[in-house]
Amino acid sequence: MAIEYKEGKMNKEIIIGDWKMPECDTEASMNMWNARAQEFAKQRGVEDDDWVAALVKRHGMLPADGAFLDVGCGAGKYTVYFAKKCAEAWGTDFSEEMIKNAEQRAREAGTGNAFFSCDNWHTLEMADKGWKGKFDFVLANMTPAIQSAETFEKLTEASCGWCLYIHPVLRTGSVADRLKKKIFGKKPDPRYPQLQYAFNLLWEKGLFPAVEYREHNWVRSFELERAVDIFKNDLRSKRTLTDEEEASIEKYLIEHAINGIVEEEVRTTQFALYWEV
Repeated sequence: MAIEYKEGKMNKEIIIGDWKMPECDTEASMNMWNARAQEFAKQRGVEDDDWVAALVKRHGMLPADGAFLDVGCGAGKYTVYFAKKCAEAWGTDFSEEMIKNAEQRAREAGTGNAFFSCDNWHTLEMADKGWKGKFDFVLANMTPAIQSAETFEKLTEASCGWCLYIHPVLRTGSVADRLKKKIFGKKPDPRYPQLQYAFNLLWEKGLFPAVEYREHNWVRSFELERAVDIFKNDLRSKRTLTDEEEASIEKYLIEHAINGIVEEEVRTTQFALYWEV
């Protein structure tokens, strides 16, 4: 979607009006992420050559005596990694199962300065949490926590130093896209408008964001029963499904499973947008 400009200037109100929270079933979304918690827990730890880690080091975003916030932390791999680089690290996620796995990862890593909090970023108030301007570096990496101008601007609100926002500009999923076309009647648009919204909101504030890109593709695998649960809840989070639609989803996944496993190829072009507060 193109952003309108008036007299050579961006109309901020249009961006805020366009980039707003989509209607969704919060319970279905929660169930989906809880169901995926074990998948995230199995992800290996972050190494120094990781794209995010290298970018943070290159720009000196996190001082050794600083505080770090990981928004939508999932199973905590970045929280634990950056806890070893600073004085205090916090991870927040709205999935209780993700938080349990993150806490377990921190215990296994022996990072006593890594803390976790189960929160809904969409409704979280920074002042009430004691997080307003608290963190030297705030990360939001591939997270549904950021779904509107309001939830995006909370990153800057929580920071006294740097912010880094990573999200696709293009994304396709070989299974999810076919199911969405089957249920909703049209193929989903692979393009994401978040970059143009976020960049222009920061520019309007007098900040000078920078951006980098990368191609990142992977294959994810689910046992059939878990796949049915995950993909149904993903679609339920968009709208209520009929019994016939739920049966259609299950039938599709059964037909495309191989030896009881459903595989999906995910292809993305991701941006890393970063700025100093």
